Amino acid sequence: MLDRGFEPEDADLKLGPVYFKLRAISAAVLHSDNIRRSNEDRESDTIGILRLSGTVIAQLSEGFRIATSGSFVYLPFEGKSGVSGFSLIAPYSLGLSAVPVARTQFVWDTKIGGWDVTFADEFRIGLGRYAQSTRDDFELFEGGGFDESDRAGRYVFRAPRTRRGREGSTRDTTDGDFNYYSNTISAATTRQLPGSVRLSARIAHENLWYNQGRRGLPKLREEGYVRLESTHENLRFKPFLSYHIFRTDLRDWSQSLLLGVNGPITDQLHFHGAVGLFNNGSNGANRLLWDVELRHLAGPYTRQSISYRRGVSDFYDELREHWVYRLQQVLGPDLSADAFVSHGTIEDLDGIIDERQELRAGVRLAWQPGPKTHIRLSGIYTEIDGNDERHAEVWTGRLELGYHVTDTLLARLVYQHQKRNSNRRQDNYDENLVFFSLTKFLD
Repeated sequence: MLDRGFEPEDADLKLGPVYFKLRAISAAVLHSDNIRRSNEDRESDTIGILRLSGTVIAQLSEGFRIATSGSFVYLPFEGKSGVSGFSLIAPYSLGLSAVPVARTQFVWDTKIGGWDVTFADEFRIGLGRYAQSTRDDFELFEGGGFDESDRAGRYVFRAPRTRRGREGSTRDTTDGDFNYYSNTISAATTRQLPGSVRLSARIAHENLWYNQGRRGLPKLREEGYVRLESTHENLRFKPFLSYHIFRTDLRDWSQSLLLGVNGPITDQLHFHGAVGLFNNGSNGANRLLWDVELRHLAGPYTRQSISYRRGVSDFYDELREHWVYRLQQVLGPDLSADAFVSHGTIEDLDGIIDERQELRAGVRLAWQPGPKTHIRLSGIYTEIDGNDERHAEVWTGRLELGYHVTDTLLARLVYQHQKRNSNRRQDNYDENLVFFSLTKFLD
């Protein structure tokens, strides 16, 4: 979710210590024959969007800088304009723009007692998705999985399902997206310790707002994180220890402790394993956690991985046990395929929502018939079963055509068909969607 930076000498406009870089200009149109996703009240509609994206960096001193990236959006059919943040689910998920739709960061690098410390204040506008959403599962092909997150890498936001107990409603939201607004103040440090051990630590305070009301979601998150990892060159399997403490305004302090190792079994087989405990601050119960993954380079044309994990959600209110298998295969000079299958069980730690199981499987073919043309054909199946006797199946097929008119001008055409079958009649629907975009890259 991070936006790549640029060197000051590459800026399009320089005003003293302020540098501006224009990234891209995009235009797109989308048509759906069932915008309400209902077979009882079908309605078609067409929307359009124009987008101008860029990045501004202000280097106020050697250790203090301000960076802002985002987009100016104009909706020609609605006559509305403003910074990105409109609830345009389909254009964003279909690749016109990535989330977060806007991001501003203040950073101050300094030294405290000989330690390099980074203080940051970061504001984001982005898209959140409910854990049981089946609206668009294509992000699973991009390295996702069963709502996995990488706290040491990119920032990932996910929301739990709406709580019936907190909302006083008998019908909870299971399929929907929304905009969120986040401001995070943090301090972080990394240091090499004696004995070939690297220490990483971070504390953060985050305030959250939502465009559709709070609906049982937290408005405050606070956390602390410490990780010790061996960097000894002679160790094949490098051990690590991580500790995470966390709370929201809806939950007491929770803690997790993991001990694990990373390293190659052979030149083609890599192992990652960890085991630990999670303490649920609400009732003091301890839960066992684990994370095991094998990544295999089967040959020059084949990559595969299998993982088995038991972990908690971002808000520490769900316990998720799941396995995922992924395969990447080169079929020819211009043809490749990748596939995945995953199954998981999700338990609500608050005991408000019944336990549910999720099965997801997908396959995608990518073909490049020429230097300017690429074609992708994808299919995904999703099945969700709840102990409350709710059952849903979603079949999604998508055809994507991309053509580089020039080296910096890309045209994309997407057709998608989605069909949902549920034991609740009001949740059944089928939809045909067509999306076309033109993007001019300026850097």
